[in-house]
Amino acid sequence: LRAAYEQIFRSLNIDIEHLPLHGRPGDDPALAQAWDSLEPDVQQNVMVLMANVGKAMAAYQRQLNTGETPFDRYVQAYTSGKSTEGHLSPSAVRGMNLFFGRGECWECHTGPLFSDGEFHNIGLPVTDGELPKDAGRYRGAKMVKNDPFNASGDFSDDPDGTWAKVVRGTRIDPDTWGAFKTPSLRGVSETGPYMHAGQLEHLEDVVRFYSTLEGAIQLDHHQESVLTPLGFSEAEIDDVVEFLGSLKGPDLPQELLITPLKP
Repeated sequence: LRAAYEQIFRSLNIDIEHLPLHGRPGDDPALAQAWDSLEPDVQQNVMVLMANVGKAMAAYQRQLNTGETPFDRYVQAYTSGKSTEGHLSPSAVRGMNLFFGRGECWECHTGPLFSDGEFHNIGLPVTDGELPKDAGRYRGAKMVKNDPFNASGDFSDDPDGTWAKVVRGTRIDPDTWGAFKTPSLRGVSETGPYMHAGQLEHLEDVVRFYSTLEGAIQLDHHQESVLTPLGFSEAEIDDVVEFLGSLKGPDLPQELLITPLKP
């Protein structure tokens, strides 16, 4: 892939044959020693390479937009005064009414992406039955602020832009321990297993958890205070799942799904 890389960016300026097979800055002594053995200019060139590869991957990922969904067509018809018939199944309509009504799911899953962009701790049970060990945003905030590849760092294309200011203003707050960002629900029917560590295998399991909060772990003031059992029946759980399925758009274009030809 070297030739393809150099067509987009510039010469690597790295003698790959003489690099250690494994190495990186960090806590692992063996990997850190291999990294520290490199000359500063080699380290810099490796960092530039990693930043550029990350940007290239992000540019590709931004194309993975499946477009208009059945729910979008329903909303367009409704807001324009046209008939909504045929855009959503009766079950999906019932699920939508629960989502935006009694379930109040929209409080966190709101806006075009069905996410408030905030971080929440819902006391989700962990797979081993022990207390949660993942610090979530609390540790993540530290990692982002210390990451040389963050939006305000030397490799950023916009070090004074909006996201750079967000990074600089991010607080490392103990109250965010165990909190995770609300994910978008677009395409959610295709993205199992669910929750931040894949604790729940099926979408029905997720809706049922919110319905009962069975097994939820209480974490004192770290716990999300607005969360209460929704008390959905099994039929209502099925309806909400059907509605969530309406947030999936058409399949991605085939050209985005194939391995590109080697240069």
